[in-house]
Amino acid sequence: MGILLVGTISIYYNKDMGKLAHKGMRLFVIMGIIGLISGLFRQTVSARIGDEQFFAETGHSVTGEFLDAFHGVKNPQFFYGFPITDAMEDPNSHQIVQYFEKTRFELDPDNSEGIYVRRTPLGDYLYQSNVIQKSAIKTANCQKIPNNPYKICDVFLDFFLKHGKETQFGFPRSNLEIHDGWIVQYFDLARLEWHPENPPQERVMISNLGLKYFYETRQNPDALLPKAMNSLQPVIEIEARAFPETAVVPRQGEQAIYVIVQDQILKPVPGVKVNLDIQLPSGEIISMKTTLTDENGIVKFPFSYQSESIGEAIIQGTAQYGKFKRTFFSAFRIW
Repeated sequence: MGILLVGTISIYYNKDMGKLAHKGMRLFVIMGIIGLISGLFRQTVSARIGDEQFFAETGHSVTGEFLDAFHGVKNPQFFYGFPITDAMEDPNSHQIVQYFEKTRFELDPDNSEGIYVRRTPLGDYLYQSNVIQKSAIKTANCQKIPNNPYKICDVFLDFFLKHGKETQFGFPRSNLEIHDGWIVQYFDLARLEWHPENPPQERVMISNLGLKYFYETRQNPDALLPKAMNSLQPVIEIEARAFPETAVVPRQGEQAIYVIVQDQILKPVPGVKVNLDIQLPSGEIISMKTTLTDENGIVKFPFSYQSESIGEAIIQGTAQYGKFKRTFFSAFRIW
């Protein structure tokens, strides 16, 4: 048995958790897909004209009632993400809906209460009880909502209370569990994730459930395409993401880190200078030699390691392409 400390959250694992190690490449692919839309058209341009707002970040517009609902909260990108489709008809319910990175809006023009847009309860729809039930997550500061069987604890509780409580997230749908390699908690309208590799203010994140639901319900992927894409557009911004080949590794062995660099329209960027440091749980730092991305915008950093301690190995690096520079973070677990 071992103990993983993540902030104020403790997780007890048994040896069956080792099976997660073989899912490293699956995580690599999933994270690449999730990053697909959030990287599209990463220009800081967004223009609202009347009841329409175009988001160059993804190449989609939000209009009418959906636009009013979107701006019904401060910092809507934080809560909802950018639109990943235009408004469209759901092929099953025939409702008019619009997908965002973190949520989905539904239009109900006949609502007698005058609330014409509601958010799809994606947390409720997508929740499946964690298959790794042999792990138990211990928590310290917890709070229960009346008439709800689940607890909200520690950093998730702070985030929940600070950012709108039930109005923004709905009621808890689960306790803390491990999904997709992360500590998460499901709510009716959202899912919260714990990312210890991020800066302190970004360690609790709202999952991209809008994108996840889009794929799981097998929507037409053409709806994700931006309205206009100029394939000859020059590079005006880069995005870099790092993924470990294996998510959970033993105390010594071989590991590899993949770094993907794309431009504002998701084209791979070759010839980007990438630097990488890996900090082991003991504090030892493994520095990798500067390497250029290949024609697919990818660079692989293989290395050998030996660690006396278990815990998070933090990946930090920079990607430099002319005047454009991007810092990125990721992590894997030594167990």
